Amino acid sequence: MPEAPYDQTDPRSIEFYGQRLRRSTLRRTKGAVAIPRQELDAVISPTSKSGVGDLVERYYYGIHPGNDACSPDFKEAGVELKTTPLVRRPRAGVVPKERLVFGMIDYMSVHQEEFESSCFLAKNRRLMVLWYLHETGVPMGDLRFVAAKLVDLDALPEVDRAIIREDWEAIVQRVRDGQAELLGSASTPTRYLEALTKARNEKQRRSQANGSVKAKPRAFAFKQSFVKSLIRGELADEGRAYGSPEDVAERGFEQGILDRFQPWVGVEVGQIAERLDLSGDPKAKGYRATLARAIMGVRVKKVAEFERANILMKTIHHRAGRLPKEHMSFPAFRFMGPGSVVDEVWDASDGDDERIAAIKRTLEEQRFLFVIFEESEGVTRLARVLFWSMPTKDIERYVGPVWERTREAITTGTMRFPGITFNHVCHVRPHATKGETFPTLRNGDQTKRCFWLDRAYLAKQVGIGSGGDVD
Repeated sequence: MPEAPYDQTDPRSIEFYGQRLRRSTLRRTKGAVAIPRQELDAVISPTSKSGVGDLVERYYYGIHPGNDACSPDFKEAGVELKTTPLVRRPRAGVVPKERLVFGMIDYMSVHQEEFESSCFLAKNRRLMVLWYLHETGVPMGDLRFVAAKLVDLDALPEVDRAIIREDWEAIVQRVRDGQAELLGSASTPTRYLEALTKARNEKQRRSQANGSVKAKPRAFAFKQSFVKSLIRGELADEGRAYGSPEDVAERGFEQGILDRFQPWVGVEVGQIAERLDLSGDPKAKGYRATLARAIMGVRVKKVAEFERANILMKTIHHRAGRLPKEHMSFPAFRFMGPGSVVDEVWDASDGDDERIAAIKRTLEEQRFLFVIFEESEGVTRLARVLFWSMPTKDIERYVGPVWERTREAITTGTMRFPGITFNHVCHVRPHATKGETFPTLRNGDQTKRCFWLDRAYLAKQVGIGSGGDVD
């Protein structure tokens, strides 16, 4: 094999060589080894996500590292090579198509590791990541690379590193406790690093060293929201809730956030605003969210850690003895075409979660911070704050049937969607300003609709009795 046209022992040389692919393709940019024409002309297989990555590894960089769980692809440089897709979304633009997946979690040995000397960190401390734009049906040799970046975990902001460490330790602690079956659920919430399911077939479950229950095979992975931040970096409209890694380590990420609110519980909204020197109209939309961010020490529109962790803050205005005015909505879904409800599945036996229903993935992956304000005798006070994820059993028992009925209504053309009384947890109804429509299979253009979580269900989940207004 000819000598590599870059220094395999130097991380910066590996990065510089990878950046030659930016705004180019494997067909147009010559690599270390010529790529056979038939491989350039091949399209990505629906059953395999590794096609482009294999070409980059074997031909562009010209390496054959094998699959050592504790050793990076470029051993002398300490660099792991990752090739991962982006996708163009109608509203969001170009975003990560999937998580950034690392090695499998070994339930028989990971409980014996410590973070700094772990296989995970030994293999993935430095990542050479190449992002390409996924386009269905386009030959692999013609897929365009958008970004190429050396991601050094040690060079990330200290707070982000502390959060990754906390996530790793939370995952491993489950294995130490013999509870690997509880990974990836509301029982084990993580922020940036997650335990991603790699198979959904019950026969593929694996034994664990300290427990008798077999668990789904899982791999360490960075969440899509965190991957997005790796590409774009810090944004002007994001503010940090945590100033140092010690703040995270002292109480843990979520408890540290909750502790920020505790001194303000029971305090009237106007007094909170005055003490925090916060101006604005208390009746304005989003005022309570602005107040909540200010309590966390963030004076801009977004909390950086929440954006990276896929945490959505919702404020609830609760009036004793009255039902809330609004249910909680999710983005409108399409009636036909790629990414529509009829193009989805509820479960994918091959573990390809890109095909799984968007509402299911959202509820499984998103964490909510509910900030609850209570109004009594005309005075509104901060009443309660909590993190919440929808229980898996509720997603399956209530949301699944609503998705199934919705899919049936579209494909048959009845357009009779499950309403509020269907199961009193989830329903479908319009979610659009006047005139906003999507095309359907049989019924022409129809008003946009979305899935909603019922207000009474949410009120019960957050413990506010008779309900509140969800903003």
